[in-house]
Amino acid sequence: MASRNKGDNSSTKKVVISVFFAFIMVSSMLAIMFSGYNQSTDIEYDGHIFKQQGGYWVTKLDKTQIKIMSNPSNLAPLKVDDAIAQKLSTGYQLFISTPLTSQYKEYAGQAAYDLADYLTTKGIQSSVAISDDNTGYPKVPLITCENATAALPVVMFEETNQSSITLEGNCIRISGTTGSDFIAYKDRLVLKLSGIMP
Repeated sequence: MASRNKGDNSSTKKVVISVFFAFIMVSSMLAIMFSGYNQSTDIEYDGHIFKQQGGYWVTKLDKTQIKIMSNPSNLAPLKVDDAIAQKLSTGYQLFISTPLTSQYKEYAGQAAYDLADYLTTKGIQSSVAISDDNTGYPKVPLITCENATAALPVVMFEETNQSSITLEGNCIRISGTTGSDFIAYKDRLVLKLSGIMP
């Protein structure tokens, strides 16, 4: 009889442990489901709804997908002159030049890729270039603001001690002190070109 009680206690303990773990799992699932119930990954900026998709904030404007990496509300303080937008709106082809020796070259490359992707939707063809040292990449042209012409403008990303976007003749300089500056100014430029921001 003593062995039977021992077996009953063991079975009871197993049932209690199983019920406890089932309760924890169900509670966790409910917490996950309801904690996100009222939260949304959508944000609204000036009448445009941006949804998060794969690391981007995405909205549609006249059937064109607008993708930026920054929250649009954070970009409002950055200024982009009308002359910059005009320079990009009147051309059919341009160079986008990025630095290979910058510590932020990956950010500049991402910003250049995203800008080229957007400009393609506007019918503007972009060619990739390197702005500082194309050693090891002889097929990629070395292009700086000195090479910019009215027929073939240049957008040049550069690491500097002050962040800005400026127009110098036929060259648009996107200057950054950090990699995130390149992304932010590229995003702000896309919103200016699309008309979402003035």
